[in-house]
Amino acid sequence: MSEFQLIFGTGPLGQAVARSLLGGGKTIKMVNRSGSRPSDLPEEIEIIPGDAYNPEFTQQVTRGAAVVYQCAQPPYQKWVTEFPDLQAAVVVTK
Repeated sequence: MSEFQLIFGTGPLGQAVARSLLGGGKTIKMVNRSGSRPSDLPEEIEIIPGDAYNPEFTQQVTRGAAVVYQCAQPPYQKWVTEFPDLQAAVVVTK
């Protein structure tokens, strides 16, 4: 399995990170809940559906990743209740 760059989140921050990695010869994969592709995201970027709050999923999807970028965020008004669990699930993966 070749190494890849994995980005949690396909919002503006995740897309900016993905675009900065393009052209560097790296395989880029992005994770969001729905698996839907933002309309202006290049086709060479793989979109993976999944729940970043689920530690088993994050461990599985990060296997083989050279770098993991955590760009997913709950709505701002839910940071106090949701952000700690999201961070815990992603950070324990590596």
